[in-house]
Amino acid sequence: MLLTVGEVASSPQAIIDALNKFNEERRVLNYVLIPKSAADAEGDPTEQDLKSYYDNHKQSFTQPEYRKVAMIAVTPETVKDELNITEADLKATYEAKKDTLGQAEKRRIEQIALPNAEEAERISAKIASGTDFVEAAKELGLSESDLDLGTVSMKDLADAVVAEQAFKLGMDEVSKPITGKLGSVVLIRVTEITPGKVPSFEEAKDGIEKEIAKERASGAIFDMHDKVEDELASGSTLEETAGKLKLDYTVIDQVDRAGRKPDGSTIKAPAQKELLNGIFVTDAGIENDPV
Repeated sequence: MLLTVGEVASSPQAIIDALNKFNEERRVLNYVLIPKSAADAEGDPTEQDLKSYYDNHKQSFTQPEYRKVAMIAVTPETVKDELNITEADLKATYEAKKDTLGQAEKRRIEQIALPNAEEAERISAKIASGTDFVEAAKELGLSESDLDLGTVSMKDLADAVVAEQAFKLGMDEVSKPITGKLGSVVLIRVTEITPGKVPSFEEAKDGIEKEIAKERASGAIFDMHDKVEDELASGSTLEETAGKLKLDYTVIDQVDRAGRKPDGSTIKAPAQKELLNGIFVTDAGIENDPV
């Protein structure tokens, strides 16, 4: 048997009394059960009761205003076939923007900033003779965290001269002294390289097509708007105009200001906020301005 012998601390009497009272206290509870049948019937509400309840809960009894609307939606998708985006367009855009697509090369860079070219040459020679880059920096009173510029792309570096030289270095290679565009003199070391990735034409094709479509669609939509206006001005109804111009004609039987139908579902429409506002500021039977 293993025994541990030591001094036993005594607790204050007040704590001992409180714990004993909590653990040993007993209580007697008396209660009476009242059956539901013993309760008086509430009786029917009076006319005044009903009126007061209605006045205090009017919102619950108010049905929102619903409107029936017919519309033509002209969107970039609607005019897609009129944009005439050719394979040559896609390839030309790809070549022009290839360098901005995908992910740029990134490098983890360490930098020693030096007061002048002479000191930079001295430290450079010291590193070339075998002194570690970080140790050389510590001799100048710099810590390792002072050197770290992080993992950056060429565009992330403010000094274009330094950036260009940094992205020419190999892994763990230390640069010669670099005089930046603002006159600063630095030594650079690259400790990590994450190669950039430029997507192939096929990988980028869909995104490029959407971008071109978005740029061209604005003009095509305005052209289609003019055609719609011409048809309406000539006496065609909105439905007839949609048929002539091969546009989708949509009728919503009931919709409130929030875009909800009586069954609680919500409509989905282009420029929905502006559309709903237009619906509820327009008189019945009137064709409003485009939104």
